[in-house]
Formats: sequence, structure tokens, C-alpha cells
Amino acid sequence: MFTLSLNEPRQRTGADLSPPSAETPEDLVSVLVEICSRLQELGYEFNVQICSVREWPVDVRTDLAVIVEQLPDALDALADGREARLEFYEQGVERVVALRNRSDGVLVAWWRLTDSTASPMESAVVPRSLVAEALGGLGREFLSAATTRCGRLAQEPTFIQYSNCLQGSLDRMMRWTTEAGERWP
Repeated sequence: MFTLSLNEPRQRTGADLSPPSAETPEDLVSVLVEICSRLQELGYEFNVQICSVREWPVDVRTDLAVIVEQLPDALDALADGREARLEFYEQGVERVVALRNRSDGVLVAWWRLTDSTASPMESAVVPRSLVAEALGGLGREFLSAATTRCGRLAQEPTFIQYSNCLQGSLDRMMRWTTEAGERWP
């Protein structure tokens, strides 16, 4: 199982409900944290299942913010044939996910950040198309939610630069799966 998704709330409410903060965040991490906080307030859910039948205990406010910051680098690494890593270092999840290209797909392994041996807890070879669908889908879902539900923050220059970077990485991921003879979801 390899799933990372951002799910819309069951009941939709208006866009950008939170009042503007007195200070506009300037650095990327602060912008992403504020966007993710708003999305959680609106009822969005972040779901993660990696090499497991159980969902990981993640949330939108902290864990999604951490992962979307790393997403462009992870997508680029996979497209370049390098190992990609996603670190879930918040709120007791404390896990690292490594993704390594192989001829038969992508080797996905995870281990606890607190494990000094860094030996994988679980691993599996996952089809490239499934990895691209999960990572690419998460990127697209996040950009869509941020621009439609957090309009003011999505207009921040820092977020626009990040959005362009993520979109470029999504385009590279599309070429990566297509060149490997697989269908982009």
C-alpha cells in the first residue's frame, strides 16, 4: 500500500474563512504552515498509508506542511533516478520514507527516525505509476486546495514561487512515468 492524499471536507464551507493575520508570513515554511492550518480548520484530512494496512497518525496542520515542503525535491530526485526521502518528523510519527528507482518499480521502505540502526521497518516494490499517482496527486490536491480555499495566502510571492517549483516537479514526474512506459494518472 502506498497512499498519500489530501481529502476535502465532507461539508464544504466558504473560501478563506479565517481573518487575515496582522502579519503576513514571509518564509516558505511559515506560509505552508498557515495554509495547512487553515485547511485543517476547514475540515481537510491528510491520509498516509505506506507499506501498511493501517493509516499513519498524521494531520494536516503539521504533517502535511512538513511533507509538501519536501515534495518538489522528492519528485525531482525520482525523476533524476536518485533516491528520494520524505521525513515525517512531527508529532510522534517520526518516520523516514525512502523511495529508490528499480527496474521493476520503486522500492519503498520506511523506518523510525528514532531507530539508531536505521533498518527498514517495512518495505515493498511499488509500481512507478502508483508512486507517481500518490505523490503527484498529493501535490495537485494541495495546490488546488491552497488556491481555492486560502486565496490571500496563495497570492503571497513566496507561495507563488513554491507553486511554480512544485508544478515544474510535477511535470518532470509526468515525463518520468511516461518515459518508463507507464501511464501518468
